[in-house]
Amino acid sequence: MRKKPELKSWSSNQSVAILAVDNIQLSDYGYDVLKRIEDNLLTHEQAREEIIRRARAKVAASKG
Repeated sequence: MRKKPELKSWSSNQSVAILAVDNIQLSDYGYDVLKRIEDNLLTHEQAREEIIRRARAKVAASKG
């Protein structure tokens, strides 16, 4: 896993901390999405759609 980017916003840091309470580690992809949202390169809706597309692609690939 690469070095985690420095998150600027309180809400992003809180999101990661809430996940950590349940011992859930954010992936590099998750950090990338959060960072792009913070940098106004992606809206929450676009991030949601991107995550859903990625999940569907992984399911389709696993079904072969």
